[in-house]
Amino acid sequence: MSASFTLLSTTMLALGLLPFSGVLDKPGKVLAKKKKRIQKGLEGYKPQWWVKSLCAVFFGLSIAIAISGLIALWGPGDVAVDDRSQFVMWIITPIWLTLVSLVYLFINVRRMLSLYLGLNLVLFTLLWIARSGG
Repeated sequence: MSASFTLLSTTMLALGLLPFSGVLDKPGKVLAKKKKRIQKGLEGYKPQWWVKSLCAVFFGLSIAIAISGLIALWGPGDVAVDDRSQFVMWIITPIWLTLVSLVYLFINVRRMLSLYLGLNLVLFTLLWIARSGG
């Protein structure tokens, strides 16, 4: 069950990135689009999507793990209950994919990176406080 969910999530992530790779466009159409983007001055945005995607995958995963850890420690009930532990485990993927999809709304990579790093810092500090008895 978990392996199939992981495979499904990975496939969804890969299919979500396909439109950005240009694989789906025809070669002539790609050149026409590129010329229009150069004329409009929008060509500078394109090189950032690799950095955004990589940062979102790595920093978004750590944010999702921290949020699920906070749910496990501060949520109602005990983590040892099977339903709750399953919920905490499976909530990581939707949070992670949401963070990956939201990263393309940022125009500037520095703002995105500072926000994701700041969220990581805050969430792992809260997780550390929660684990130490808070």
